[in-house]
Amino acid sequence: APAAAGEKAATMEKKDGSMAGDRTIHVIVARDNFWDLARKYYGDARMWQKIAEANPDSDANGLVIGQELVIPAAR
Repeated sequence: APAAAGEKAATMEKKDGSMAGDRTIHVIVARDNFWDLARKYYGDARMWQKIAEANPDSDANGLVIGQELVIPAAR
């Protein structure tokens, strides 16, 4: 049986070392936003601009479910 949408999104999140340093690819689910993603990945929501800068083609006010965002390493 197919996984529920939330379960599928969770399994799609993966590490990818193809960029300089490690990065994470996050697949957008309902109600995701840069602020909450920064809190999740960096422990500090104020770092949302780091995610925005890594995804210049993404509109912070119009993230699309299923869209992939690059989450840079926390360095």
